[in-house]
Parts: sequence; structure tokens; C-alpha cells
Amino acid sequence: MLSQLTIKNFGLIDHLDLAFDPGLNILTGETGAGKSIIIDGLRLALGERLKSSQIRDDQIPCVVEAVFQLKKELVEQCEILNEFVSLEDHLLVIYREANADGRTRIKVNGNTVTVAQLKIIGNHLMDFHGPYDHQMLLDEEHHLQMLDRLIDFGELKAQYEDIFKTYVSLNLRINEIQTLAATRERELDLLSHQIKELEQVPLDEQQYEEFIQRQARMNNTEKLAESASSLLQLFEHEEIGITENIRKAFPFCHSLAQIDEAHLFLRISLFKCKTIWNSFPVICEIIWGVWSLNLVMLRL
Repeated sequence: MLSQLTIKNFGLIDHLDLAFDPGLNILTGETGAGKSIIIDGLRLALGERLKSSQIRDDQIPCVVEAVFQLKKELVEQCEILNEFVSLEDHLLVIYREANADGRTRIKVNGNTVTVAQLKIIGNHLMDFHGPYDHQMLLDEEHHLQMLDRLIDFGELKAQYEDIFKTYVSLNLRINEIQTLAATRERELDLLSHQIKELEQVPLDEQQYEEFIQRQARMNNTEKLAESASSLLQLFEHEEIGITENIRKAFPFCHSLAQIDEAHLFLRISLFKCKTIWNSFPVICEIIWGVWSLNLVMLRL
């Protein structure tokens, strides 16, 4: 219920204080006496837009203050009112101040709010009826609230809300379980398919070992290529290459054999080593080429 209204510097009104009694209050007067300006001032307090032409004196601010004594049920039903109204006194004070330059200040029970917030609060406090001037009656969001106010079924409504919350919670849980079951079925299908693929591969112990070795070679392709390259550098190094050292050893073995035929086996053994060493770099180069190519293919 609106219990008090104060209007300052608004339209034809310089300063007006009105106090309202519980029940029906009627304002009468001649045409042009200012009845509609009082209604406009109340609309301003509830979030309507202010026109600069409505400010009586642009040197001082226009001020509108409205005091409401609310019912406990309304405060409990409206979430936005819970933010500002105490559950003890249910008193709501709206203060709005506006200047001609556009600066404005709005407070609800001492808390600063925006015009949009004030309009939402105002829609829950009053409804204006007049020619082409009805708000809540045409707003579907307020129809249920108006019906709720006509009958006293707060306890039944609270029970229904508790049951509905339980239903929503159980419904969510059912959806979660169904999702988990569907996921489990997909995983089982995938595993079954993988098992069938493994069963179709004729894999004995020897083939298994071959696959393990092949996998080890593929996992170490880069290391194999590096090792083969290092061997090639070792054999082809100009200063410390083994091939060059074997070539340098031949004159010494030849001299030993000429002096004593018992040392002829050294020359024969060295010749065999040379034959082996000559083929060894070729083999290493082939190995290096194969694993280098595999490495390039893996990186692609």
C-alpha cells in the first residue's frame, strides 16, 4: 500500500506532501487542478521516464519520494523486493532526484538502483488503470501472481514447489544415468569391434616376436639412422678411419713376412679384414638410407 508521497519541483507542483490511509483514497478537484500531475509524479517514482519540460525550475532538482507498506506475501513472492525490503517492517522507500542537465539519482531503501531496476520494482507495487493505460493486466508474466493473490493457498503452493523441485532433480538424475548407459554401450561396441579385429589376425608366438621387433625398430627409427650415420663417419674419417689404418698396416705386415715367413698369417688375416671392412661401410650406408627414408615418411 502507498502510505506517503512527496513531490517537489515537478510540473505545476512546487512542494506537495500526501499521506494515504488504508483502504480507498479519492482525490477530487476541478479540471486543471493538478490531479493528473500527482499521478505523473507517482509514475516517475515507479520508473517512468522524466521529460525536461516537467521540471518546474531547472535551477533546482526535481524530487519524488514514495513510501510503501508492503504485505509479507508480496515480499516473499518477489525476488527483487527481497533484496531491499526487511522482513520485519516490510517498508519500502523510493527516492528519485533529477536535474535539468540529465543527472539523476535513484535510491530504494538507501540503495542506489538504475531506472531499469526501479521500473521492475514499480511493476510489482502498483497498477494504473485509465484509457489505454493498463500494464499488468496485459502482461502475461503477472497473470499467475494476480491469481495467486485472489486465493489463500500458500501452504499448498509451497508443497507443490517442493515436489516440483524433487521431480526436476530426479529427472536430471535420470537423464544423467541414461547418458552414462548410452556411453557405456558405445564403449562396449568399440571394444567388441576391436576384439573381433584381433581375433581375425592369425598371430602365433613367432609372428608375435616379429611384430614386437618391427615395432621396436619403428619406435627407434631416428636412433637407428643416427647410429648408421655415425658408423659411416667412423669408417670414412680422413684421419682416424679404420680403412685407412688397415691400408697403412699392409707395408708393415709385408716386411714381417719377408723377414720371417712365420708372420705371413698376419698379412693374410689383414687382407681378410680389409675385405670385410670394404663391404661393411656399404652395408652401413644401405642401413642408413633405409632408416633415414623411414624417418622422413614418419614425419610426413
